Amino acid sequence: MARGRKRWRKNAQASLFILIGVIVLLAVVVVFSFYSTKDHVVPSSTSQQGILTVSADKEQVRQFILHCFDSGTINSILSLGKEGFSDGLPSDYEVVTSYQFTALQNGVGFMESKQDIVVVPVYFNKGVVLIPGEEEIRQALQSRIQKNVNTCIDGFRAFSDLGVVFDKSNISVSVGLEPAVGVGGTGNSGAVTVSLVSPVIATIGKTSMTIDGLRHTLHYPLQEKYGIVREFLDEQAKDTSYMPIGFLTHLASERHFTFETDYMGNGTMVYHVVFDDFTEHAPEPFIYSFIIRYDWGGLA
Repeated sequence: MARGRKRWRKNAQASLFILIGVIVLLAVVVVFSFYSTKDHVVPSSTSQQGILTVSADKEQVRQFILHCFDSGTINSILSLGKEGFSDGLPSDYEVVTSYQFTALQNGVGFMESKQDIVVVPVYFNKGVVLIPGEEEIRQALQSRIQKNVNTCIDGFRAFSDLGVVFDKSNISVSVGLEPAVGVGGTGNSGAVTVSLVSPVIATIGKTSMTIDGLRHTLHYPLQEKYGIVREFLDEQAKDTSYMPIGFLTHLASERHFTFETDYMGNGTMVYHVVFDDFTEHAPEPFIYSFIIRYDWGGLA
């Protein structure tokens, strides 16, 4: 019996030591885990929410600027087209009551009434070609787009209630004209691009965000439309005393546009070239207006 009791005591002591060892090991693991995570704090839900808020605000600013790029580009093309892409007073011009066009549901524009008073430049004066070059067209478009974009942005006042502070109230843009692909001008290629020149920095509390690299592309072959007018003027230069209406009619059939003319007297003719394909971007067609002065002698 004595031997049995000693054996039982030894087994009990061994189990007790094992149990104590397990408890000590668990305590060490808990303490070690506490000090390990102390220097690697997981962001609280509040800090995560702050990060999400800044991210959301940045995307709002981006989308707002891109919206202004889009509307500014469309409005600039429409207004400058009626003014013969002359951003400012041209050297030779006429004050014209331009046609106001609306678009039918099938996308075909029609002449509704004379409403807009615009200054239209002379592109051809009795044999002298005055049409601006492509670079002049691009510069005029860039100037008008920048003006319209900043009118749309309005000093970022839409974000004042959100507590967003901007480093500038106006922005600068760069405008490019991408040519149409292929020969014949199908009207499906080419584009006008608008890019942010310098970053916009906005601050929310102590957090700053930088909006950079913004670029908007309006897929419309504006360069091709300019080429059509240029082609007509090249035909006009062959004879300064007649109106090449037959040539323009054939060109209109091939390139899918229409045109109207207004005679102002003294050999002065206003041409309105109408491109209905712009109704994909706006509720009215793109109208390209210019003036030709003919050498018709004393004809009133």
